[in-house]
Amino acid sequence: MGDFEKSHDFKVVIVGGSVAGLVLAHSLHKAGIDYVVLEGRDHIDPQVGASIGLFSNGSRILDQLGVFESILECTEPLKCYDMLTGQGDLVRRDDSLQLIEARTGYPVTFLERRQVLQKLHQLAPDQSKILTGKKVVSVRTLPDGVEVHCADGSIFTGDIVAGADGVYSRIRREMWRHAKSDGALKHLNDDEKAMFADYRCLYGMSSPVPGLQKTSIYRTFNKDWSFLVVVGKDECCFWFVFEKLSRTHKLPNLPRYTESDQAKFVKPFMNRHVSQDVTFEALWHRKTAATLAALEEAQYRHWTYGRFVCLGDSIHKMTPNIGQGGNWAIESAAALTNRLHSMMSTTRTPSFGQICDTLSDYEQSRQVRTKEVCAMAGFATRLEAFDKFWHKLMALYVVPRAGDMLVDVHCQSVAGAHMLDFLPPPE
Repeated sequence: MGDFEKSHDFKVVIVGGSVAGLVLAHSLHKAGIDYVVLEGRDHIDPQVGASIGLFSNGSRILDQLGVFESILECTEPLKCYDMLTGQGDLVRRDDSLQLIEARTGYPVTFLERRQVLQKLHQLAPDQSKILTGKKVVSVRTLPDGVEVHCADGSIFTGDIVAGADGVYSRIRREMWRHAKSDGALKHLNDDEKAMFADYRCLYGMSSPVPGLQKTSIYRTFNKDWSFLVVVGKDECCFWFVFEKLSRTHKLPNLPRYTESDQAKFVKPFMNRHVSQDVTFEALWHRKTAATLAALEEAQYRHWTYGRFVCLGDSIHKMTPNIGQGGNWAIESAAALTNRLHSMMSTTRTPSFGQICDTLSDYEQSRQVRTKEVCAMAGFATRLEAFDKFWHKLMALYVVPRAGDMLVDVHCQSVAGAHMLDFLPPPE
């Protein structure tokens, strides 16, 4: 039972035990709306070397849900920021991250994504509603709901299905399949071609590296490649190696990589600087996990159709350079819950038309800011890799002299952030 009286029979089938999916589950519980979470993998928290940055827009919602303090125990606020050239020369050092905390009330933090998933799972109000080993293969629409079919033969029914199942979302593809069958969605062809990759990224984690300071961020900018290293709690190092691809790749031809590809990829980076005194080799030899992947980017016009709705990477995939991917997924979960809570406060048995209008309202409430932040993330990726000559000029001469401007931009970008509007704001 959530903080509000349970809405009679209305149920959301959440596909994907991701950050987006689990935050949506917590939020729906608070709204008194029934749900089930279907995660295709056998574990809710696989170790793939992935990390997540938390900013005020995401942290505030986690705080409303009562899980933020528990997550904060896994990390430490970031304080310092170093920006370097590819030769290891220091361009800028500042403590503006602390200014963000002073202005917003929340620290900038970084931790393993699996730690966030673990906490969201451990603190779930009803863990029996979070199921693993449930790989969704198809969705059937009914006159009064949806049937979600899993590879093991199990079937789950609900009023709507929410796709929080990542960048290669099955639910997004099922939504498209149904829309095609109905001859609907004006820009469907554009959406099917929306995903592309101009860059690839090797990301991972390493045990403490001498010379890299705890609670610090290091960024190295260079032509066609860049580094991002974040040193968190217990001096655990989270790192990213970005490299521009020789050409733009689009679905269905995005590259996939093996461990042998990783070994080949890292060779030219070994002696390149991640700080003034440390090279990438030190991180690589202390790695505990690593993954090489294409850096997908996509903005979709259609987030919903009928009883389908998408959130998180399944519908807004941005590059990780500004650290907003996870926060945006959290925001979308809150925005969707707000609309559903508002709908259920006016009727116990919403009609199909009311459901469609509600999901459309959610889509419209998120699209403008999402377009802006996806563009901002892509711009940061290209700026740091000197994609054009003017990117290099900005990175080396404008940004270092910007003072608190970057903090101002960040604070403005989160000023209009969604939160759970049926719960009180955190104190």
